[in-house]
Amino acid sequence: MTRWALQPSGRGSFAGIKSSDSIADQTAAAREYLTGMTAEGLRHYPISSFDATPDGIGNATYFPPFFRTDLAAPWGSSGAFEKLDDFNNLVYTVALDPTSLLTKDGRAFLNFLAGPVGDEIAERYETVLRATHIIPDATTSDAIKPFVTANATGMAAGSPTGPVGLRVDESKLQALRAYTDQLQSPAAPAGLNPEKVALGEQIFMMPRAAGGANCIACHTAPDKAVESFVRPLEQLYRPYSNNLLTLLDRSDKGITNIQKTLAGADPNYDLSLVVLDSSIRGEPVSAPGSKPGYAKPLLLDLNAKDDFLHDGSVGGATAAAGLNKLLDPARGTESPHPFYFPGLSATGELQVGRIWAMVMAVPGVKR
Repeated sequence: MTRWALQPSGRGSFAGIKSSDSIADQTAAAREYLTGMTAEGLRHYPISSFDATPDGIGNATYFPPFFRTDLAAPWGSSGAFEKLDDFNNLVYTVALDPTSLLTKDGRAFLNFLAGPVGDEIAERYETVLRATHIIPDATTSDAIKPFVTANATGMAAGSPTGPVGLRVDESKLQALRAYTDQLQSPAAPAGLNPEKVALGEQIFMMPRAAGGANCIACHTAPDKAVESFVRPLEQLYRPYSNNLLTLLDRSDKGITNIQKTLAGADPNYDLSLVVLDSSIRGEPVSAPGSKPGYAKPLLLDLNAKDDFLHDGSVGGATAAAGLNKLLDPARGTESPHPFYFPGLSATGELQVGRIWAMVMAVPGVKR
C-alpha cells in the first residue's frame, strides 16, 4: 500500500495516509494527525498554525496577528519578507498553490534554497499532487501550470518580490494591505484592575535597574510600529551554537548555511529557520550570531492566546497560565526566550502576574 512520501508539516513523525483507503478513512487519518499529540504532549499541528515554508521540514508556526498590519514588520516568523505585499504574494503563489513549485522557476527556487535536495522536495510535492489528482495523470511534468492567476516577473529565483517567478496583480496586493492595515485589534477584556495595569506597564517599560523587566528593550510598545529587524537566534535561544550541524554551505549564495542546532532543552526551536530565513532579503550574514533570527511579534490580543512563541512550545490551559509559564524563571536560562522577572512583591506575588495584568490590557491599547 502506498503512503505519501512528503513529510508532514507539523511536529513529530507521521506514518502517512494510505492512498488505497477510502476518502472517509483518509479524512479520519488526516484528522487524527492534525489533532494528535506528540510524545512530549504537543499537538502535531497546533491550532492557528501552518507550515510557513515549502522546504520539506515539519515546522508548523503560528499565524501572526493579521490586524493593524501597519504596525507589524518584517513578515514571516523569520522576518524573511520586509514588505507585507511580498509576504502576501508568497502566500498567494506558493502556500496556497504548491503547483508553482513544480514549474521551472519554482524548482529553481527550491534548488536555490536547498541545493541538491531541492529536486527531491519538488519530486515529493509532485508525487502527492498527482496522487490526490490535483495534477491530472495526463499532464507531463514539464507542462504543469499553477492554478493561481499571476504574472511572470523574470526575477531571479528567491527574490522576495516573487520567489517562484510569479507576482499577483499589484492592485490586489495593495487592496489587501489597505484592508488589514485598518483592521482594529480586539478590545481589552473588561474588569481589569487599573492599578495592576499601571504597575504592569511600568514593569514592561522600565529598565531592570529601576525595578522593571525592561521588556521594551526588545519589544515595542503596543501602540507603536514594530522595528523592522530580527532578533538573533543566539539571543532568543542561548544554546543555539553549542552544537551546530551544518548541512549545506550556502555562503556562495549570500545567504546563511542550512544548519541545525542539536543543543539545549528545545533543539527543534530553530526548525523554521533551517532553510529559509531573513538572509534571503539581503541582511548581512557575516556577523557571528546575527543571523538567523526571529521577527518580533506584535503584542496585541495576547489574551486570546494560550500558547506562546512562534511554535507554541510554551503554553497553559488558559492565556494567563500560558504567559505566566513563559515568564516563569523555572523554565531556565537555556530555554527559548529566557527572559524573566523573578522579583516578588511585598505580598509575595510573582511580578509575572503583574506583567500579565498589563498585557491583558494590550489588545485594544486602552487604559
